[in-house]
Amino acid sequence: MSGAYLAFQNISKSFGAIRAVDDVSFDVAHGEVRALLGENGAGKSTLIRILAGTMAADAGSIALAGTKRSFASPLEALNAGIVTIYQEFNLVPQLTVAENIFLGALPTHAGWIDRADIRRRARSILERIGAGFSPDIRVGDLNVAAQQMVEIAKALSRDVKVLLMDEPTAALNDAEIASLFAVIRQLRADGVTILYVSHRMAEIFAVCDSVTVLKDGRHVATEPIEGATSESLVR
Repeated sequence: MSGAYLAFQNISKSFGAIRAVDDVSFDVAHGEVRALLGENGAGKSTLIRILAGTMAADAGSIALAGTKRSFASPLEALNAGIVTIYQEFNLVPQLTVAENIFLGALPTHAGWIDRADIRRRARSILERIGAGFSPDIRVGDLNVAAQQMVEIAKALSRDVKVLLMDEPTAALNDAEIASLFAVIRQLRADGVTILYVSHRMAEIFAVCDSVTVLKDGRHVATEPIEGATSESLVR
């Protein structure tokens, strides 16, 4: 890890009289896994949605690699390498796993969708994350945990620079969580910057380098995970 790659600078966002995010500033290094902690309503999801281009901040700015950026849509954020995995899945049940992974970016050959290439590339990504199902199966026939793995595979099919993960293990079993953590560590080694939202303390200590704590929409603390304890973070 070296140098700040992602920076939130004095971000504020209100919904009517409710101040969801209040003058929040912090930065994340290139190739760092940063946990975002806080109670419900602390502002975690709002910050992620602002970065992902699904809502606009009322004030403040975001910088990537030292350059101020503003994303008017999720597509703009995606084109900048910002990929989000939400708790709510964004999958098409009638399509196959492979088709869902590359939806919106289907590889073509001479103007035709190259289905053999889709399956090959999808199978490679599924093997990388330890998913034990075929790329040819319909997503609607998968259980919730497997659909979560498809969402993760979708993220990895992009040229990801910043990965936003909102409670990514909620539907996964222990073996699937271990596979996910292995993928996160590989992405970190590849220089991907990750924001990781979870209420599970054990996960934070297992996979994150540092933690930012939010409370009532405000930044409370940012510190390395080394030396921190569950009790100090809760406090």
